[in-house]
Amino acid sequence: MPSAGRFPEESVQEALERALRNAKHLKSVHAPAIAVMRSLAWKLDNWDTLAEIAIRESEEFGCKPRVPQNDNVTAATFLKYCAALGLTFDQASAEPRPKSEPQTKPARPSNKIVQFRQRA
Repeated sequence: MPSAGRFPEESVQEALERALRNAKHLKSVHAPAIAVMRSLAWKLDNWDTLAEIAIRESEEFGCKPRVPQNDNVTAATFLKYCAALGLTFDQASAEPRPKSEPQTKPARPSNKIVQFRQRA
């Protein structure tokens, strides 16, 4: 597989295993969550194949596919498990954005009544 520096092109399963190898803070108590993550990673990597098989079977047997064509839950669930196990970056350690300077000039009144009251 061609390498792209520190982040080679790899499957979700391969990326997960690499992250787990580097996560020295994980203990045996995390094993169930890691097992679920491995299952989700496999599903993410194989989703297209699973959907194609289900569609082909539904056409062959004249029934509804057993899986939806789209999966908008698995990736989000996988990332939540990653965050729960500390396998995502720490947002607090990311560089903060520079603060914009506050406007020194007050905004104009929004209507004529407010303008009149300010002059009075």
